[in-house]
Amino acid sequence: RHVLLTLSKLLAPFTPFFAENVYSRVGGPMESVHLESWPTVQPTETKLVDAMRNVRSLVEAGHALREQSTIRVRQPLSQFVITGKKLEPGLAQILQEELNVKEVITAKALPTGREWVRQELSAESGVALDTTITDELRYEGWVRELIRAVNDVRKQAKLMPKDTVPVFVATDNETIRGVFLHQSEKIATEVRASQLTFQLPETRIAEKKFVLDGVKVTVAVGKA
Repeated sequence: RHVLLTLSKLLAPFTPFFAENVYSRVGGPMESVHLESWPTVQPTETKLVDAMRNVRSLVEAGHALREQSTIRVRQPLSQFVITGKKLEPGLAQILQEELNVKEVITAKALPTGREWVRQELSAESGVALDTTITDELRYEGWVRELIRAVNDVRKQAKLMPKDTVPVFVATDNETIRGVFLHQSEKIATEVRASQLTFQLPETRIAEKKFVLDGVKVTVAVGKA
């Protein structure tokens, strides 16, 4: 528990969501890991700190490649390739989650091709991001965007995390509606919906309109 708490504090400045998740799961004493003081580094923890600095630089480089390609972070991608020293499995998992990629690969050389964006970090290391968005990845990104929008509406309605309420989604695009219907169980669980309906009611306590790949989508929540 001590190791995980310390790790979450070290991660907080540059992997805030993952750090908050780790901190809450192990029962951190504060309301948020971001209210904690920076841990005092002991000699035995120096390697961990150095490793996390390396992960931070890789996360920053990965986000820069996403920005360069104008791909939002909530859009999953397939691969992120690094050259240089191989990461420990736990650190690779952190990098994978922060960059929202399916796989982190260590290679001897960076891949080439039109689908890859690359950046040399030093003479010994570099990173590359596969920007190919398959239908499967695109649909997963749509679901993530919807979940984010519904959670925004929940905040707008001043709902507590434990509150379950009916959620409503409306769009004229048959493909997007079909994807949401197919993933309705996952969506309902993530947004704590007592029911998920793909039609807007006459009355709702809060709503939000957003654009998803050029298509208008409206989400709303009703009274519990």
